[in-house]
Amino acid sequence: MNYNFYKFSPSKNMTVLIPDEVDRSEHANLASKIIDYGSVYAEQLGYIENAELEENKAKGLMRLQMMGGEFCGNATSCAASYLRHIEHPSVENKGQYDEVSLEVSGAKNLLTCRVEKLSDTKYKTRVSMPIPVEFLVEEFNYKGSEVEVNTVVFDGITHFIVDQTKVSDITDFYVFLKDAIADRHYDAFGIMFFDYETEFMTPVVYVASTNTTFWEMSCASGTTALVANMSYRAEKEISKTVKQPGGALTITTFIKDGLFEEIHMEGVVDLVAKGIVFVE
Repeated sequence: MNYNFYKFSPSKNMTVLIPDEVDRSEHANLASKIIDYGSVYAEQLGYIENAELEENKAKGLMRLQMMGGEFCGNATSCAASYLRHIEHPSVENKGQYDEVSLEVSGAKNLLTCRVEKLSDTKYKTRVSMPIPVEFLVEEFNYKGSEVEVNTVVFDGITHFIVDQTKVSDITDFYVFLKDAIADRHYDAFGIMFFDYETEFMTPVVYVASTNTTFWEMSCASGTTALVANMSYRAEKEISKTVKQPGGALTITTFIKDGLFEEIHMEGVVDLVAKGIVFVE
């Protein structure tokens, strides 16, 4: 089978989008083949579909369906950039920037993305991210010591925030925590190892349906979880740029009457390749 593909780099969190119609039952299996080292190779893959809800479908809006049905902020930025790149009718010109509204797997509400074209292959984006549904503080006994973990729950993914200086080996801690939470049966989860002194974050994400683990170059939902948790604990609005292996993402929280009103994620997306992928 042949499929059209677009490959994007949002802070090097390499993302493939498939605009062709693919049955949902085939999503996970096909994605695992395309993101493999012997194929297009990426950290994640999403499918561009027509909107599910009739009211959104009537407006001609589109949907990003991730390979495991999870939510992904960076892929959302890529989907918005893709729709701007092909000049899709759902893209609204607002003068200095364009606006794209789309459905995204793992997100209950329609997401709005601001896209500014910098060149034919480079886009600056601002995504209105989902609001976390729960903030928890947990402790795990790791090698005889209690390690505090801040757990941030979204509808489509859960992230664990870990002070990187508190664990001796982040790869070993990932294996430990993955085993410790195995009975929770998450569709997808991430562990964000954050060094509070250098303000550098190392993200790792696991997706159950494809059984894939990636030490990502950047993670938008994980960055959102980190900054939202800081904002929640401090009980104030925060705007913070978080450095990661592939670059940096900026998260800004907006609070009204003690509750999160909006959370924005800003970054730059590069279109690095497009073409046809052959899959046996």
